[in-house]
Amino acid sequence: MSISKLRKTVQKRIKVIGWIMAGLFFLSIPAYFSWGGGGLFGGRGEEGDIAKIDGVRISRATFELMISDAERRYPFATSPDSRIFLRLQVLNEIIEDVILSQALKQEKIKVSDKDVDKYIQEIIEKEVERAKEEAKGKTVDEKTLRENLKRELEEQKEAVKRELMVKKLREKLEARVMVTEEDLRSSYKEVHLRGIKVANEKEAQELLEKAKTQDFATLVEQFATSPSEKQKGGDMGWLPLEILPLNLRQKLEGMKKGDVAIAQLGGSYFLIKLEEERLNLPKDYEKKKAELLKSYEEREKQRALRDYLDDLRNKVEIKIYDPLIKTAEAFQREDWKKAQEYITEGLKVNQNDPVLLYLAGLIYEKLGKEEEAMKAYQRVALETYMGQAYYRWGLLLEKKGKKREAIDAYKKAAQYGGQDILLYSSLKEKFSSYGLSKEAKEAEERIERISLSQRTILGGGNAP
Repeated sequence: MSISKLRKTVQKRIKVIGWIMAGLFFLSIPAYFSWGGGGLFGGRGEEGDIAKIDGVRISRATFELMISDAERRYPFATSPDSRIFLRLQVLNEIIEDVILSQALKQEKIKVSDKDVDKYIQEIIEKEVERAKEEAKGKTVDEKTLRENLKRELEEQKEAVKRELMVKKLREKLEARVMVTEEDLRSSYKEVHLRGIKVANEKEAQELLEKAKTQDFATLVEQFATSPSEKQKGGDMGWLPLEILPLNLRQKLEGMKKGDVAIAQLGGSYFLIKLEEERLNLPKDYEKKKAELLKSYEEREKQRALRDYLDDLRNKVEIKIYDPLIKTAEAFQREDWKKAQEYITEGLKVNQNDPVLLYLAGLIYEKLGKEEEAMKAYQRVALETYMGQAYYRWGLLLEKKGKKREAIDAYKKAAQYGGQDILLYSSLKEKFSSYGLSKEAKEAEERIERISLSQRTILGGGNAP
């Protein structure tokens, strides 16, 4: 087994996080993040940090290093909007690890160096056995394989220690799982919900007040922003209670038929109404009760750690200071007014930042302010030669019937598209629709070159 293949096998086995030193990050999170750092939107102190998670400061300098590594891991995230979502993803992963650190402390999970050495040996033995199985009778140099595995694992000892601690935490939580037949029957409970997606918590509170005196269907008609939501009257259908997020399950358990409440799903706020609930037992429930109970216990054990961490996260105080991350959250919720506030906040500090100006253009489009959007894209395109800005500018020109100007903008977008494979895919379609076969072929060739270069960067594998 080659060293490169060995490294990939080991990293996959211990789920190592490539952009951080797991020991520093995981075992001493406050010390790791609490040193200061300047950046786009501030200097030292809270205002210069990315975020604060239950008192743990996420410094901008550390965060930007992690973002640089993440951009190498996700080479297709080149457009400004995809980059802000990458920032949000990295922050969420940090939050997950901070919460996991709290869980380990709360549950008093500790491992010794002796435990880690024993665990490393277990991993080595499993990998040797796997290599022998894959060899299908061919000779395996076990001695060399063990030496290489030991060296790789020793180099990543803190990551191994981390996995062992999480393993012990999972085992401890699974041991607490005790299910009864009543629990099993409850797992077949289903709820019929209606919902209205709203921009933010404030709007949800306002709607909740209206729901006390107005019919829910009327509220859907007046305030739902999605055509399909209006058409269905906000009907979310029958949903198994078991598959819903922990915070929603807990909320619904305290609700009665006809009750209305605020819920958060996927980062968005909803006003939900509990229409009905039912118990949907399998037809062969009595016959297979013992088997079903065993399967249900296994499922509960598998979700024990996730539910435990979700419950901790619901209690954690998270403050986000970075306007770009707050903008990504607003984009996720489709709260364009809030997104505009955050971008405006950033532009007060750096009025010439091309990323902020491009995002402002996207927000203007969502708000129906196409003239403002066009001005923003035009400025970014002409001043910074951003391919994405030329493309969005072209779309708006095309919408206004200015075909020739739109094509010119698309050609500029192709000239300055960089490594944005998604942009070139869109440009290929545009050029083909206009009968520009030469430009379409060039865009296709560019896609192939970018794809090849990304596969090379990623070691021959698929893009994450």
